[in-house]
Amino acid sequence: MTRSHSFKHIALAAALLIQTPAFAKSDSDHLISISSGIAAPSDTSGLSENPAGLTYNGNLKPLVRATTENTDNIPGTIGGGIFMGNNTVGGALLVDRGLVAPEQTTLSAGLGVDVHAINSSIGASCDTELGSTVQISCSRFGLIHSFGTHSNLGVVLGTGDTTILGAGVASEVISNVTLAIDGSLATASNGIAIKPGLGLKVTALVLAVGYGIHSSGGNSMIRSGASIGLGYKPSSKIEIQAYYEQLARYYLGVAIVL
Repeated sequence: MTRSHSFKHIALAAALLIQTPAFAKSDSDHLISISSGIAAPSDTSGLSENPAGLTYNGNLKPLVRATTENTDNIPGTIGGGIFMGNNTVGGALLVDRGLVAPEQTTLSAGLGVDVHAINSSIGASCDTELGSTVQISCSRFGLIHSFGTHSNLGVVLGTGDTTILGAGVASEVISNVTLAIDGSLATASNGIAIKPGLGLKVTALVLAVGYGIHSSGGNSMIRSGASIGLGYKPSSKIEIQAYYEQLARYYLGVAIVL
């Protein structure tokens, strides 16, 4: 698949999706991330996906989580922190501790701000490894633009080890069913990736499935292969999120809404 054909397909899908009537800015409507979270992040995935999504937070919300990339080490990291916001300004502060050598501790922080005049949110996230030397790296910047009440356009710029540009569209095509398509380009390697995703909400349960396709080069913004996300909100005060091959190979988080 050539780069021009890849982006032609993304543009066509975007045009079709945007015709459908941006999601309400309520954290209960963003329990789980869809596709790669560029256009449809969850209220707690913005730090590592699209930090503009931090504006979805409308409460004070402590979170604990565990992740792993290797089934021989479960969990690989444990962490926790707090999300907060008023659905106009949202922020997060998290600390994660690696349980496998070199057992690094990482501090992550992010801020998202809603710009009502242009129906958009912007955000940025930064992180640093806590140790004898502290070097702060702000390497992810995002924008989410809303069309009407059911469709979003998301853009993310990652400036870590390599520069990666991501873009995506998401729309609630029918009630409680959201379709999202994300794509990304790694400038150094010309690595291109596309990931369609589908989200289904059934009362307190949200299921998201997706499949990442890498056409060439290397790419770190979109994981390849199948992914699954499951969100469950048994009460107005508890949120549970679990992912396979998104955010991490395995991810489990529990948040308390205060």
